[in-house]
Amino acid sequence: MPTEAITTAHAVLAVGERTYSGIGDVLSSGEYILLDMDQWNFDIMELAGVIDGSDNDANILEFYAARSANDSFHHIAQATFTCGTQPQNSSLYYADTVAVSVKDRAFQMVPVQNGNNQRARLMMDAAGYRYILIVASTLASTSIKLHFATRRDWPDGLIQSWSLDGNSSAGGTQKLTIASNVAVGTAQECKSCLVKWSGTGPVTMNIGATADADDYPLDSTATPVAIENLDQLNFYSGTDGDIVNILWRN
Repeated sequence: MPTEAITTAHAVLAVGERTYSGIGDVLSSGEYILLDMDQWNFDIMELAGVIDGSDNDANILEFYAARSANDSFHHIAQATFTCGTQPQNSSLYYADTVAVSVKDRAFQMVPVQNGNNQRARLMMDAAGYRYILIVASTLASTSIKLHFATRRDWPDGLIQSWSLDGNSSAGGTQKLTIASNVAVGTAQECKSCLVKWSGTGPVTMNIGATADADDYPLDSTATPVAIENLDQLNFYSGTDGDIVNILWRN
């Protein structure tokens, strides 16, 4: 099957590391596993990580996809599996948090059961692609073993969690201070947010470019914004020290 070299942005596999033998392989840094979705006849799968490591170890996996044996792999996502304290046995622990970034939006990937030393999983739709390549690019732990399950359908209610109109059980806040007349959100993937400013004002906002006095004027009440990453939010005020508060949700 033809493949392309892993780009310099990701781990380059040495010849001796280009091996896999099936589902459930123990992966050290730089190794990978290749999944043939046609063997299951399902597009939807659930992944859990069992880790040889310590609490809070962050282990980065890169996901690639190819449509067929004649297709080249392209990068679709990066997922970080963080080790928790719930043991599988005397030396292995379940990942209790999964975070997805750098995602190709054609592929639906949603972490579930995150945090509090639970058994976090990653729900993934292969989007009709036959091959999924998972590379252990950077491991803080010694190794990670992936447990797989296939599903015919998404769990009830999970699809709605992607909708901007659906309820959300996770999110956070940012507080920005205008300096040299501008402020920019800190990188954070999200689905939507509320923006509110306080101070002298007026405060204006732009998306994806530096804001100035002629951009969209924000009301002093909370303004809803549909945005994929808070670092796209740019603010301007004629008065340094004005505050912009952001409540975001994923």
